Amino acid sequence: MISVQHFRFTAPADLRLVVAGDLHGADPAPILKLIERQGPAAILLTGDILEGPGREHFSLPFQKVLSWQEKYQIGMEFMKGCVQIAPTFFVSGNHENT
Repeated sequence: MISVQHFRFTAPADLRLVVAGDLHGADPAPILKLIERQGPAAILLTGDILEGPGREHFSLPFQKVLSWQEKYQIGMEFMKGCVQIAPTFFVSGNHENT
């Protein structure tokens, strides 16, 4: 499930950030379209974008079961797409650590 929440903060400049995480092998295309529509100044990836060895049995209920290699490739495609939209910053989550 994709969840979008908008927050407004008082700041000296208009700054739009997108925070995304927990991709876990989900189809990146609709997520990238949604991110692009937000017009972010930067994208912050909060981990669990890639899957490492030992995580091959993890999948969300609405996803078909993929190998960790397939999920890794999907995560890389997602991050490449993010970089094409805006500067992108990434921190690893527990699924990147095997």
